[in-house]
Amino acid sequence: MKIKKLCVVFFALLLAFPSWKLRAQNIFRSKHGTLSSDATYFGYSVTADTKAVEVLLDYETSDIILMLNPKVLHTGKDSIYQLLKQIDYIWALRSNLNLGSINTTTHAPQNFQLTGILELPPNQKLNIKGTSRLEHIGGGEEMACELAFYFDLDLGSLGISPSTGLSRGENLMKVQFFETVLKKVN
Repeated sequence: MKIKKLCVVFFALLLAFPSWKLRAQNIFRSKHGTLSSDATYFGYSVTADTKAVEVLLDYETSDIILMLNPKVLHTGKDSIYQLLKQIDYIWALRSNLNLGSINTTTHAPQNFQLTGILELPPNQKLNIKGTSRLEHIGGGEEMACELAFYFDLDLGSLGISPSTGLSRGENLMKVQFFETVLKKVN
């Protein structure tokens, strides 16, 4: 009986708010985006990576949000792991790919500039600039495109100050993000 009532409430909400149903068809969601970053930490080269970046991509507007819990980054370094596990907030990158709608059918590779805002609590916002690429994957049933972002991030802006006297290049984290985008269901 409870299931029947729940179904009635759900369908009533869909009727009351029809844009919910339509909007959901325009959004790609994933919790498996891949992020890799390279930085210098106390003079040592360190790579941090994860396959747990949450992605929301609107196929119609090309708005995108990437969310990352820093605790899921793997570095193989205990001292860095201890720093990351103390961070109790999510990093969110908001951007628009400036592609209009996302075409998930066959298309030539699209290279474009990435501009966005990286949101870090408490109320800190960093401008992000980099390059991006959307490339069609042929022959897949569900997979349609590979989306990639490349940008640099100042470690100090993340509250990571490994040591003093670093040159600008040593204080930068090089970030690469990859996600396989599924075909849009019409």
